[in-house]
Amino acid sequence: MTKRGQITLRELLAFDEGGVLRLLLAPSGQDVRVTGMIIGDEGPARSYAGRIVLAAGLFHSTGAATASIREAARRGAAAVVVRAGEDLAADALDVAEQGGIALLARAEWADWDDVATMLRSAAAYGEAGRGDRMAEATAGGGLAALASVVAEFTGGSITIEDTQFRVLAHSATGPEADELRRSTILGGRVPDWRVEELRRSGLLRTLWSSGEVIHRPADESTPERLIIAIRSGREMLGSIWAAADGRSLTPNAASALSRAAEVAVPYLVQHRLRESGARRREEHALRGLLAGEGDLSTLGQTLGLPLDLRCAVVLAETGPVAPAPGEGAPARRSAAERV
Repeated sequence: MTKRGQITLRELLAFDEGGVLRLLLAPSGQDVRVTGMIIGDEGPARSYAGRIVLAAGLFHSTGAATASIREAARRGAAAVVVRAGEDLAADALDVAEQGGIALLARAEWADWDDVATMLRSAAAYGEAGRGDRMAEATAGGGLAALASVVAEFTGGSITIEDTQFRVLAHSATGPEADELRRSTILGGRVPDWRVEELRRSGLLRTLWSSGEVIHRPADESTPERLIIAIRSGREMLGSIWAAADGRSLTPNAASALSRAAEVAVPYLVQHRLRESGARRREEHALRGLLAGEGDLSTLGQTLGLPLDLRCAVVLAETGPVAPAPGEGAPARRSAAERV
């Protein structure tokens, strides 16, 4: 097991489900430890030992690329990340091989912020499996394992939801579960009428602005609930809901929910990266197809388009309102009307 605050290159790539990075070369193997991140050239005072160097804005020529990789290796960096399609000289790969430093390429659809976010989240993911019983029980099992262990700690029925109130994971429910909880789990999301009700009551505003566990007393239709937001810094990622399920919640339920929100952060970030990565890959593929650039077969597969399918592209233009016909200039028509 790696030390606290560290993750191996293998663990990092396994965390990267969205494909932000692609491994080009790992002469020292994938079990090298990664201790942090360097963005660009941070000067001689900053230690590179065990860190991943993001070559952001460094390579203005193939010679510069080779020199940067050599310098990173000399200073003990674990890996260098270059832009996808970077015109690396053949000797750049040789330098990485000789220096024992891993070389990775950033996906074409991604930017440096995506890479940095993924790396920070991967480190947090490694930390999530260490430190206490809840974290260790969750490691390897993801959000489903977290929901189950939180149910054990709180004595309630658990749902973990994103900011669109889609259920990402839930614990098993007993026969005493209320109808709202059952419909939420079966439907995969909180019903729209319930979201609107929570919005009108002010509970959602309180949830998104508070870092504390919120207690919602039982009423005629639903049992008591504890809710907490999941945040990464100031960014809202989702929430965890614990509902009494035929019995009272445990005395330590609130503290258990607070810890669960911390453990859940890297999993929710991973979920968000996976979704945004898929969307941006499709946007990148569509731009490539329209421009006729890149491997059209690969781009079509990304969009799920059969290679022999004939397609028509229809565009619509928007512009200032033109005078009606007969009252001046002819009205502007959309491209779709002119096809």
